[in-house]
Amino acid sequence: GALGVAHDADAQAKKGRPAAAAPAPGQAAKPAAKGKEAKKKATDKEKEPFDLEKAIQPERERPDAVPGALLRVEQALASFKQGAAPEALGAGPWSAQEWRHFLGGLLGELPVERLDALERGFSLSKSRNAEVQFAWLRLAARNRYTPALPALERFLSTQGRGRYVRPLYTELLASPWGAPEARRIYAGARARYHSLVRAALDKVLG
Repeated sequence: GALGVAHDADAQAKKGRPAAAAPAPGQAAKPAAKGKEAKKKATDKEKEPFDLEKAIQPERERPDAVPGALLRVEQALASFKQGAAPEALGAGPWSAQEWRHFLGGLLGELPVERLDALERGFSLSKSRNAEVQFAWLRLAARNRYTPALPALERFLSTQGRGRYVRPLYTELLASPWGAPEARRIYAGARARYHSLVRAALDKVLG
């Protein structure tokens, strides 16, 4: 009765807690949903697939989600292959992903004059983005492009990630032009690499 309710209120007041308001007649008490919602969000986040590209390249370096961004790069790639000058490509605002796409599309035999044009136009050997510089140096090594050798040595001496160094050494070893350079650079850079990277490279360079 009323006496029991009053007694409960007095008991809770003595403990420093106010009595909980009773629900209105016909109205069920609302469950505490915040905890469940937070748990559900955490579970949904755990289910999200791992994005390797995002892990490799931070979001700030990725291109805006503009429809046709890579299509424009494809058009620039086709134009360059047909002889267009670098300054006509509209590559100034390109992101690292767009540069990787462009340089990857050129990976093959390329005349030294076209490599010269790219280096003069964009100073790719001095790029501060490791992904862009790697893509450029791989293209340069495949085409035995001597002006890029200092940048190749600098990159291989400062970058220790296997995903960068293994392909570059492979490209250098593929030609009589690059094989001596690969062994010379590796002799100086070997101590800086992780033991697993060294073990893999020792098999081909040791």
